[in-house]
Amino acid sequence: PLPNREYGKTNMGASSVYLRENNSAQKYEVCEMITFDKFWLENIDIKLKNKIKKCVIKIDVEGSELDVILGMTDFLNVAHNFQTILIVELLFDSLKEKCKKVVDLMKKQGYSFYNYTGEKIERIDSLEPGNYIFSNEENIE
Repeated sequence: PLPNREYGKTNMGASSVYLRENNSAQKYEVCEMITFDKFWLENIDIKLKNKIKKCVIKIDVEGSELDVILGMTDFLNVAHNFQTILIVELLFDSLKEKCKKVVDLMKKQGYSFYNYTGEKIERIDSLEPGNYIFSNEENIE
C-alpha cells in the first residue's frame, strides 16, 4: 500500500513505498509492483531485443535504488550486447549503505560512472548524493 502524501514544492517525487513511523496518512492505493527483469521478459519481444542498440533507463525511486537494480540483474547480464545507460538518483545521506551496494553492484557489472555538470558529461570515480549516469560503454554521447 502506498500512502497518499502531500508533495513538497522542492521535491515533487518525495514519496516512498515504505511506511515510516508516525505516518498519519490514512488513504492508500494498492498497486502491483514487478521487477524490471519480469517486465523485460514478459513485454519485450525477442525480435525487438535483438535490434536494440542503446537502452536508457531513468531510476528515481526515493531510496529504493538497490531494490530496483537487484530486480534487473538478469537484464544487466544481457545488456552487454548493447549500450546501456542508467540515470540514477542516489540518496546517500539517509541510505549510505544501500547506495554503496548499488555502486559495488554496478562496478561488478562493468559499468562506469559519470556526472553531468550542466555543460559536459565527465567520468568520475567517487560519488556524492545526487543524480548519476552509469554506462557499460565509454562513449555515452
